[in-house]
Amino acid sequence: MIPNLKQCPHCEIAKGLEKGFSKNRSNKDGYASWCKDCCKQKKSVEYLKDKKKPDFLLKRKQYHQEWHLKSLYDMSLESYQELFERQNGICAICKEPPGKWALRVDHNHSCCPGAKTCGKCIRGLLCMRCNAALERLETFPGWESAAKLYLKDN
Repeated sequence: MIPNLKQCPHCEIAKGLEKGFSKNRSNKDGYASWCKDCCKQKKSVEYLKDKKKPDFLLKRKQYHQEWHLKSLYDMSLESYQELFERQNGICAICKEPPGKWALRVDHNHSCCPGAKTCGKCIRGLLCMRCNAALERLETFPGWESAAKLYLKDN
């Protein structure tokens, strides 16, 4: 083998050490076993699909969603799905489907101030924008009139 070249055991291509392999002090030669390209492929979604790992990741995500709904809203994932379907998968206020983020659970803050709820005062599901706007209306008395005055003056 030519000095400063190393063969990747995954793709079996000999590449230059400096440009082809990441540094790794735990290996004898000071470079990673796999080349940079194969390492990227290994971390990609396609590799995960081939190795059947998404099931584990999806279960982990679902567990987190279930825990979040139960601990904050005393709500099951099934109850969330039912509410989502009753609203046809759209925000209860602006009637838009969720974008990058899931619809948020909205509850009556006069019943349960703060983030945690009793579960009986859930009003619906809102997009992030509507949820934030509604919070301002409920939390800061006079905010709506001050905002309208601001827009009128400017």
